[in-house]
Amino acid sequence: MAGSRFEKLGSVYRRMQGLLKSGAILQSEKPIWYDVYAAFPPRLAPVFDRPLPDQSVRQILYPEDLIRAKFNAVYGEPDLVVMLNEKTKTTCQLFVEKYIELKKSGVPDAKLFEATAIEIKEQGIRLRTVEELHKQKEQKLQAELLSASSAFEQHPSAEETFGKQARHNEFDDMHKDKLKDNLMDDNFDDFDPSDDFKSKTEYDSER
Repeated sequence: MAGSRFEKLGSVYRRMQGLLKSGAILQSEKPIWYDVYAAFPPRLAPVFDRPLPDQSVRQILYPEDLIRAKFNAVYGEPDLVVMLNEKTKTTCQLFVEKYIELKKSGVPDAKLFEATAIEIKEQGIRLRTVEELHKQKEQKLQAELLSASSAFEQHPSAEETFGKQARHNEFDDMHKDKLKDNLMDDNFDDFDPSDDFKSKTEYDSER
């Protein structure tokens, strides 16, 4: 028993007790639940062969849960929920309370959800459906893209920004190549730059 970890033998408490007594697990490594189990043992030991209780599962789905589910499906989560703040009610909770109030007053079920939304809006609470939020996000995204596109068009192109410098570099390269050709042909003494080259101003004007 001391070294067995097979779940069908004894309870988890008895198995842990045997491991502690045998020294397989040190007292310093004892799990927190062990002392809690010893202080408050269950009425029936949780062993594998314990018979199942003959009782029905209690219903834990309440009518307001259905209202919350429909509210979240239509309006999403409009609030930032702070669990530490229990005084301020969320929009969903206000909606549920108003829904139950109108239901007790005799409003037909077919119109109850819509009537509750109207009442909530009249209290100054802003309600927007999920579709409206998605449409608003798409419009905002399109506006940002349009703004970025117009800003990009206003910037000078790369040709306008770097074109003049590129033409000057090309002009200098042509001079260097021409000078190199004359040196290779041993015609440097007879070389006159004014005969073969154009000025940068003339070169730029032709471009």
